Parts: sequence; structure tokens; C-alpha cells
Amino acid sequence: MPGMDTRHPITRHALFQDLPDDELERVLPLLRPRCFRRGQVLFHRGDRTGEVHFVMAGAVRIHVGEPPAERVVAYVLPGESVGELSAVDGLPRSATAVAIEDVECYSVDAEAFRQFIERAPVACSRLLRLLSARLRRMDEIAAELLYCEPRVPGEA
Repeated sequence: MPGMDTRHPITRHALFQDLPDDELERVLPLLRPRCFRRGQVLFHRGDRTGEVHFVMAGAVRIHVGEPPAERVVAYVLPGESVGELSAVDGLPRSATAVAIEDVECYSVDAEAFRQFIERAPVACSRLLRLLSARLRRMDEIAAELLYCEPRVPGEA
């Protein structure tokens, strides 16, 4: 049908948009469709590296600690991913990820993802930019929390 996009749905994800065909062809066989129900844990802080999840629908809450001291550090929305840090560095998960809506995603084994990134320069460069943007957001949040001065009523 004319005008119909026949590319894989993963090409709507930020990491894979406009990826060269050779890189896309390398990653497609690694993708496994997954669904997580609202309230289901994708992984716990301290878990060994397992998979990278590319969220296509739904939302995931990333938090550290347990109630009542639980602290939300991020929300992962469609077009974003979770688990890539552990895949890249091989260290245990740094936070817990929980579906706060039903989630549809594509998952890739962490070791397979790391090997893919090592051989896919465009995807690797894009991953670095995405992780850099995330780190900058976290730096801004940390700076606000650490260095904010209380406002004095009546002052601008």
C-alpha cells in the first residue's frame, strides 16, 4: 500500500530512528516483544544485568529504596529505554524498575546488546548522546537539590 511504513516498529524508538540498514538488520533478530502488567517489576536494584527494554507503550517508574523511603529518580516513557547502563558496564542494576501502566516493549539480552553497540557506530554514538542527556538531567536535579537557597517571602 503506497505511503505505508513497512519498517519494524522499533524504528520509532529514539535509539533506532533512521539507523543505517546494516545496523538495523543486525539488531532486529535480537529483539523480543515483551509485555509487563501494571505493578510488575522489570528488575530490582542489585539484580544482575539481564535485558535492555525499549518501551513502545506504557510507562515505567525507576526508584531507589523501599516504602516509605522510596525515591523516584525517573519515569521511562515510549521511545525511551531502561537497563542499558547495566548492559554497557556489566554492573548490577542501580535502581528498581516497575511498570506503572501496562507496558509493551522490545527486550534484548544485555550481552547481545553490548556486542551490538560495539559493532554499530551510529547506534553507539546515539546511545552516548541519549545517556549524556540523561546524565545532564540528573546533574541539574542534583544541583537544584544540593544548592537551592530557600526563598525569602517578598523577594524575587
